[in-house]
Amino acid sequence: MSKFDLDAELEGAFDLDAELSGDSVSPFSQGLVATAPERDNPLPKFTRIWKKRNPKGIDVLKLSPQAQKEIFSFVPQLDWYDLIVINTSAGKDSLVSMDVVDRLARKAKVRDRIWVVHCDLGRVEHPGTKAIAAQHARVMGLPFYVAYSEEKGDLLEGIETRLEKYKKDPVKGWPGKFARFCTSGWKTAEVSKLVTSWLENLEAPDGLPLGGRHVDRHFGRPSRVLNILGLRAEEGERGKRPTLQMKGKSNSNRIVHEWLPVHGWPEEKVYRQMAKSKMQAHPWYAKGGKRLSCVICPLAGNEDIILGAMHYPELAAEYVALQRKYDKPIKTTKAYGGRLEEMVKEAERRKRLKSKKK
Repeated sequence: MSKFDLDAELEGAFDLDAELSGDSVSPFSQGLVATAPERDNPLPKFTRIWKKRNPKGIDVLKLSPQAQKEIFSFVPQLDWYDLIVINTSAGKDSLVSMDVVDRLARKAKVRDRIWVVHCDLGRVEHPGTKAIAAQHARVMGLPFYVAYSEEKGDLLEGIETRLEKYKKDPVKGWPGKFARFCTSGWKTAEVSKLVTSWLENLEAPDGLPLGGRHVDRHFGRPSRVLNILGLRAEEGERGKRPTLQMKGKSNSNRIVHEWLPVHGWPEEKVYRQMAKSKMQAHPWYAKGGKRLSCVICPLAGNEDIILGAMHYPELAAEYVALQRKYDKPIKTTKAYGGRLEEMVKEAERRKRLKSKKK
């Protein structure tokens, strides 16, 4: 048995409710306030490097090795931030990012400003993923939060709503390269709401609530948030993304920077670091999965989708039903005609072959 038994977790061996107790506590109510002056703002320093080394904003991996090194090795001054939010999917890149940030935060003596957040997408996720994300945070000794929208429901419900909205449009509906509403609506927006709720729980020295609009009265300046994402330049368009940038709901009361600590890491380095980590890898990798996205992700490769359909045929059937109802292929690739039912047939064929070999 591996260190992390997914079946045992799903049977209740891991008490997620207990792990999530105290979620309403605001980090700022504990006096976690950055003391670094405004002049130490890391963003202008990085922006100068980015503009000098990549003035055209091309894929970083197409730049010279020296330019890549200068961009990827930049580490923002962590003690400049009031709150450091590590977004985790429980996947390999999130796990390694958490390791990296934790190590840097220990050195900077700001580990108590780290908060780990998992965006719950509902039944489209691999079973047990939320529990594994919580376990990662627990192993690292970091507070864990779950962002979920009761109003939007799970992502599959959101996809169906969008397919209905654009049922007369031959293209729009499914998430895609230019329509990442799954990320913007179910992740980015929900994490922003969570941070806002923390800020709105602040109290002034006189004990009166400040509310998000008056948070600068507490700090004497806008609050500073560092949003951590485990995105790597090797993955498609992410190579054009600055390693550090202004992002999210920045305004007169809040400054939000986005940092990609493993942006320049090749996949093999991620796997090596994951093997050394005290956090247990998600079981999906042992089953052959290359990335821990949704089980059936339109943005994933066909092989990942087929593997997902092999292990979760009931969920795949729900996606197939939507595809047939709206007559829109889940992907625009030539292979399998972009249609999920063809990938499901391939998944069933492989399962039969696997059974015969046993």
